[in-house]
Amino acid sequence: MATWDFASFIIGGLTFTILLIVILWILYSTHTFIFAYCATEPPVCGSSDFISNPGDAIANGYHTDDLLAVNSDGELIYRRPVKTSGCTPMGAQDIQVYYPQYCSFERSNGSHVEGRLIPNTTKYSVIGQLDNILAQRNCIPIPQAGYINGRPIAKWDPANITN
Repeated sequence: MATWDFASFIIGGLTFTILLIVILWILYSTHTFIFAYCATEPPVCGSSDFISNPGDAIANGYHTDDLLAVNSDGELIYRRPVKTSGCTPMGAQDIQVYYPQYCSFERSNGSHVEGRLIPNTTKYSVIGQLDNILAQRNCIPIPQAGYINGRPIAKWDPANITN
C-alpha cells in the first residue's frame, strides 16, 4: 500500500500546471492544433467602428483639415476616423457630404456670401443677414433672389457632447 505525501502531491500538481501552460502557450503562438483558426491580426473595422458625424469627430479632438476637403468636382468629402483602436480600417473611408454645414454662395453681381445649413432642412441662412437660400445637393442654389452658384466650404461646427 502506497502512502501519499501531501507536499509531493502539491509539487506534482504545480509542475503539471506549469507544463500545461507552456504547452498551450507554444500551441497558441504557433497557431496549431485547437488554435489553428484564431485571428492573427486585428479584425477589420465595421461601420460602427467609425465616427460618422463630422461634428462628433471635431468634438472628440480631430482637426477639420484632417476630416474635410473639397475635391476637384466641388464636392465636400468627409474622411471618417476610427473611434476604436481594436480594428484595422480597410480602404478609404471617404464619404460625400451632400448638404455641407457651410456653403459659399455667389450672387449674380459677383459677390459671395456664406450660408450655414438650417438643421433638418435644405435651407442655408446667410451669415450676418436675414436671408435664407434654398439649395439642392452640394450647395447648388435653387434659382431665387439672384444666387447663381454655390460651393461647399470645408468647415464644420463641433457637436455638443453630453456624457
